[in-house]
Amino acid sequence: MFNPRFTQRFVAPQRTFAAACSVFMLAACQTQLPPELNQCAQQSYQCEQSCKQQSLDGTLTQQLCQNECIDMYNQCKQQAEALLKERATRQ
Repeated sequence: MFNPRFTQRFVAPQRTFAAACSVFMLAACQTQLPPELNQCAQQSYQCEQSCKQQSLDGTLTQQLCQNECIDMYNQCKQQAEALLKERATRQ
């Protein structure tokens, strides 16, 4: 049986992630991001698109896939920021 409260719990993070990605991509277009962070954003976008193609909208499968994209992005961003910080301390 369909439970709207259950679905709401999983739809809200999707919208939040999509909004965050949109803002990040818009910021990437307006400012010069370091190539490492830009690469993380591009990989995240491609992962998100892959999730949309491989699963139905609003399903738990799609949400799990998108959560993996978020985890991948966060890890990539941490590594990129550490690399940039290391470069800055060398100069």
